[in-house]
Amino acid sequence: MHQVLQILPHLAVAAGKRDQFQRTFAQQFLTGNLRAIVFLETAHPAKFGETIKQSLGVEVPVPPSLEEALRKEKHSIVINNDLDGLKDFLLKNNR
Repeated sequence: MHQVLQILPHLAVAAGKRDQFQRTFAQQFLTGNLRAIVFLETAHPAKFGETIKQSLGVEVPVPPSLEEALRKEKHSIVINNDLDGLKDFLLKNNR
């Protein structure tokens, strides 16, 4: 049986940074001086560029990958706003 791991985009970025951070600070992990890394996932600030510009007066550059994603047509699926709704959706759409 094959297992499939699906990671939300924000979590995937955080996981990648965690791996990079762990490689950078591997010695501290080995000696026990660094026991945990906690990353909170979030969207790229450029997704909220207008809000940031209005509130902080700062322009946030949009990376090409985000620029491309924002040009694409948006597709949404409405599910119940609870754990059972999410679980049902994932089980029915597991390909």
